[in-house]
Amino acid sequence: MTKEELINFINSIDFEIATCMTLTYIKKTPTRYMDDSERYNAEPKTITFQKDYESLINEKNSWIERRIDDLYAGLREIREREEKQNEKNNR
Repeated sequence: MTKEELINFINSIDFEIATCMTLTYIKKTPTRYMDDSERYNAEPKTITFQKDYESLINEKNSWIERRIDDLYAGLREIREREEKQNEKNNR
């Protein structure tokens, strides 16, 4: 998206009825040769308009909790499979 397209898009938004808008961007393409002062400009930055930050935090937390639950369920399944395999081998 060019700057002109972005400006036209922003001009087309009716901010009175917009419920949520998030824009994430980076100022500079990251490279492995950057020093610390340049690395700050290569990190993603986010601008949020008309968003309830508490609900945003709750959404992120619930997503993280679901991912952790999925991870533990996967580990539990692997452990149970290994225990069954060990029982078969010990017989």
